Amino acid sequence: MIEIVPLARLPHLAEVLGGWAYGEWYAHRDVPRAAVIESYRHRAHSRNELPIAWVALEDGRPAGMASLKPDDLWSRRDLGPWLASLYVDPHRRNRGVATRLVETVVAAARDLSFPRIFLFRSHEWLDDFYRNRGWSLYGDCVDNDGRPAKIYLMQLAPPTV
Repeated sequence: MIEIVPLARLPHLAEVLGGWAYGEWYAHRDVPRAAVIESYRHRAHSRNELPIAWVALEDGRPAGMASLKPDDLWSRRDLGPWLASLYVDPHRRNRGVATRLVETVVAAARDLSFPRIFLFRSHEWLDDFYRNRGWSLYGDCVDNDGRPAKIYLMQLAPPTV
């Protein structure tokens, strides 16, 4: 069974999530592992103020994570908030964990009265995943490592005119 809970309920898992983030997105950059873990410790104390993180538990063990952040794409700080840091442990993929995490973040953004939410992806194989879950292509961008990427948008409230 998959359960999605705010990291604030299980702050002792901040080091696990920070380790995943470091290995997936920061190990090749000049960013200390301790700084990434500290950013998750900060998220572990936030429930209604961004950034907020969630952890997916499968049979009580960490299986994945996602965050709602005020900004995530360095080249587009004018947009936000962002579904960010979506990660599922490789041994727990293809079980619906990512879908549940995305749904949780979107629901939280809606509950916090955000009219829309963004994400960016660097891997083309994720396009169908996001489109099949209601996301629309917003435009092209350059990711945080200088590679071509795409920005996706989910409209949560009717656009204002």
